[in-house]
Amino acid sequence: MSRATINRLLALAIVDPGFCNLLLTSPVEAAQQHCIDLAPLEREVFLTITAHDLQELSQQLLEKLEPFL
Repeated sequence: MSRATINRLLALAIVDPGFCNLLLTSPVEAAQQHCIDLAPLEREVFLTITAHDLQELSQQLLEKLEPFL
């Protein structure tokens, strides 16, 4: 996943509360709804994140994906 993809997902979540909720609860489904294909590693990372808000999600994504960016 590129930083651009992360930024795209987070930007969508900022402007669309429904998407934000879906991203927090079902991230793979949220990405698919916006035609964003996630690689297997990316899916795995998203599924291991437990975030209660967008800030937590953002922080965990960056921590877990930083070695791959």
